[in-house]
Amino acid sequence: MKIIFYNRNLVFFKDQIKLLRYFNFIKPEITNEYIDLFKEANFLYNQTACFIDRTNGIKPFIEGIKPREIPKEIGNFDINKSFKQICDERSIELFKTKKRVNLMWSGGIDSTVPLFSLIKNSPDLSQLRIILTPDSIAESGNIFDKHIKDKIDFILAPKCSKNQFYNRPEFKNFILGKEIVTSGCNGDNINSIQRITLPYEEKLWNLQYEEALSQFTSQKVIDFLNKWVKFFPKKIKIYKDFLKFYGFNFHWHKETYYNLVGTDPKYYSSYTPFYNTDDFQKWAIWNKESDVLPNITKKPQRDLIYELSQDKLYSYNKIKSMSGPGLHEPNNWFFLTDDGHTIRHKDLTNIIYDDIKKEHYQKNI
Repeated sequence: MKIIFYNRNLVFFKDQIKLLRYFNFIKPEITNEYIDLFKEANFLYNQTACFIDRTNGIKPFIEGIKPREIPKEIGNFDINKSFKQICDERSIELFKTKKRVNLMWSGGIDSTVPLFSLIKNSPDLSQLRIILTPDSIAESGNIFDKHIKDKIDFILAPKCSKNQFYNRPEFKNFILGKEIVTSGCNGDNINSIQRITLPYEEKLWNLQYEEALSQFTSQKVIDFLNKWVKFFPKKIKIYKDFLKFYGFNFHWHKETYYNLVGTDPKYYSSYTPFYNTDDFQKWAIWNKESDVLPNITKKPQRDLIYELSQDKLYSYNKIKSMSGPGLHEPNNWFFLTDDGHTIRHKDLTNIIYDDIKKEHYQKNI
């Protein structure tokens, strides 16, 4: 068993660190001071987000975590390939599996892009199914009525909780090996500077990034963060680029795995986020179309939605909000493992309790 994702809210308490050391998830050579740097350098808005560097410049303090690495070279990728083209190719790739594509649609920009791209590129709409909540409909204007209702199969789930959509009766015909679940996760991280707690006012954008950071954090933290900047495949000089690629580097891992927490492990291999590809990452790094712009977020995404929907009100007036359907899991989970199991705090403490009982028994026989 290897850990691929952890709950930031739990791992930084002293008792939890001791628990991790007991199970050798944290090696003896990893100091508590080193672990503290991960907490101090974590400016991600989501407090459960594990802080994982994808450049390999910063070694994880928990043993075994291996994130999807950032592409180091352009390779054969056409840096002029548009966001629209990459979306088309990704949609076609999913449909070519001959599996039914289940899209987790929140009603937000990041999941509405794959919604329209999948509709456009679907060889047969019976191969597409939409998973949504009432919030998805409320957040997206008339998109549900115009483009989904009476046209595409869908599952309307209640407000998401630990009993998420996989447990609904409609999933009784989910055929393992013949279904894909995809989502708009990772969309926030390819060309935006949202979901971080650092200030990102436009007046700061063109400052040298270390100068800007010095106003909000310590030199110790800046030196720590410089380790990933050094290994990032594109030169980062100004604060705007630091902010854009901070989430791209450190938040990607959370967005890839968080929706699997609390899910039946049998569904683990069925999940593939729409944007979690090298082409989207290379576009984010090297294509100027992905630049962060003043006064508008995610312009390529909005342009594509407008082109495919002709819904100008939604495309250019939709503002950022917390979206579902995702997974809102009680905060008692510790890890997600590489076979899809969610390990909770009680699971580890029960093992220790059993070890103590076993040791006591052996001493008294």
